[in-house]
Amino acid sequence: MAQRRHGEFVPAMNIVENEKDYQVEMAVPGMTKENLTLRLDEQNVLTASAEKNCGPKTDEQGNPERCHPHRNYLRREFSYRRFEQSFELPDDVDKNLISATLTDGILTITLPKVTPEEVTKKDRFIEIG
Repeated sequence: MAQRRHGEFVPAMNIVENEKDYQVEMAVPGMTKENLTLRLDEQNVLTASAEKNCGPKTDEQGNPERCHPHRNYLRREFSYRRFEQSFELPDDVDKNLISATLTDGILTITLPKVTPEEVTKKDRFIEIG
């Protein structure tokens, strides 16, 4: 699976393949399912993204206020406010049965496989004019 990464934070990730599916595990500590979005586009690219705002407060332009704007950090090694990670799915994934769970800060995306016969059925021929 090819992947593209964008954003401020790139979560640690495991990808496991077994007979019936692929499993993508992403470490997203501090995120809730309300913070996370999964989107599958027309080119079979699955994008996992998250954005965590500090609260309902906004500035004059309507943008969310920064977390802890008055703190003077001497050292800051983590920030989990936003990320976006994309994967081009293999042909043998059943796009209609993709599911996801969030448990203990781990987002697990299950990508069920289809049989090789089902992949072949989805092939189509294009007439040359």
